[in-house]
Amino acid sequence: MIKHISQSVIALLVITAPALSANASYPDLSLTPGKARSDVTVEQLCSTNWSANDHPVSLAMRRDVFAEYHLTGNNDPVCHNQGSKKCKIDRLIAGKLGGEDVEVNLWPQLEAGTWGAPAKAKLEDCMHARVCKKLAEQGADAATQLLHLYQHDLVADWIAAFHNVIGEPTATCGG
Repeated sequence: MIKHISQSVIALLVITAPALSANASYPDLSLTPGKARSDVTVEQLCSTNWSANDHPVSLAMRRDVFAEYHLTGNNDPVCHNQGSKKCKIDRLIAGKLGGEDVEVNLWPQLEAGTWGAPAKAKLEDCMHARVCKKLAEQGADAATQLLHLYQHDLVADWIAAFHNVIGEPTATCGG
């Protein structure tokens, strides 16, 4: 009987554990599989001023995403990890790379630490620059192919993508 109760308690702990607890640098892909827009072209992505057009996620969407991840908000204890003191709701596939503003593309990401939001933003900026460079040099088909590869890589393992595209965390994009 005690063994059965212990197994039930362990199962309950696993079910109710925060989705970020295993590795706070990655989203839970069952909650955040990523979603890219189908109605945007590389020409549109490369001609948009993203510093002016990248809008924050709505308060309602932020609350919903934190709730999906079993977190109380950006100050949840899970967000106090790897040197970070907060989480931000981030797009798995960034808008500048064709990511859609829907909950399945959003996740609570650490704001600091080696693999926090600044590192992912650096990767997204580099990927965007390379897609636009490819557009200018080789045309829309080549740039679209690279964009789709980058979208896939962000979802599959954005930290591995960082190593492949930029290198070490202290490195710069380098075109």
